[in-house]
Amino acid sequence: MEDLSKKVDKLVEVLKEKETDLRHKLKFCKEHKFEKEEEWLRMKYQIVNEIRFEVELLKSENKFCPKLSF
Repeated sequence: MEDLSKKVDKLVEVLKEKETDLRHKLKFCKEHKFEKEEEWLRMKYQIVNEIRFEVELLKSENKFCPKLSF
């Protein structure tokens, strides 16, 4: 179970990095008025953010199933 916890921590870190990357791209698109790309990146950012939030919530509640594999 400890191994799973480490994998979950790594997953959260990767998702945070992805959020940061998407924020930078979103800012660039906004500054240069790439509206379609900005909208797409905003949706993608929201999805990544929600996944990270759910993973952190599940971890904090210790509800990870041992059958879960990453």
